[in-house]
Amino acid sequence: MGWHPAGIFPMGIMGGDDQGMFNAGDEAGAPLWNPRPAFYHMYFFQRFFGDRMVSSTLKSVSDDVSSYASTFSSGQSGTVLVNKGTYNRVVAVNFQHFPAGSKYYWYELKGGTDNGEFSAQVYVNGTGPSTATGGPLNYASLNAYEAPLNGTIYVSLPARGVVYLMADKK
Repeated sequence: MGWHPAGIFPMGIMGGDDQGMFNAGDEAGAPLWNPRPAFYHMYFFQRFFGDRMVSSTLKSVSDDVSSYASTFSSGQSGTVLVNKGTYNRVVAVNFQHFPAGSKYYWYELKGGTDNGEFSAQVYVNGTGPSTATGGPLNYASLNAYEAPLNGTIYVSLPARGVVYLMADKK
């Protein structure tokens, strides 16, 4: 085991359970610098969360579900829905004070089945990793799901999963 440059903390704590964004070479079956699940969540958050956070309200879905809403200076609206629970949920999204366009787009991120509720894998729109940990290496070229925007959007939110959603501007 190596040591942190500051000399204080050992690197590779507990064989990859160090919460880093990339594999530092201490995970069996994963190449050096392979992105870990946290990387994928931050990547899609940055793409689908706008530059202005706005109010978001949840009505009697579950205490396990959180929502975060935003707008982009280019006119779109972004919503991040997080399900911290162990059951799938359906969430209704209604835009208020936002002139929504005709389409919306989303990415669904959920864990694999490798480690119970706390997977070392992430699937993006159904595409998973080719290695023991991480996610799909072609993440940047994966297409978002899309659908027509006609009023309320019903989102299937997987257990321990996240949906990153963006609505077109009018």
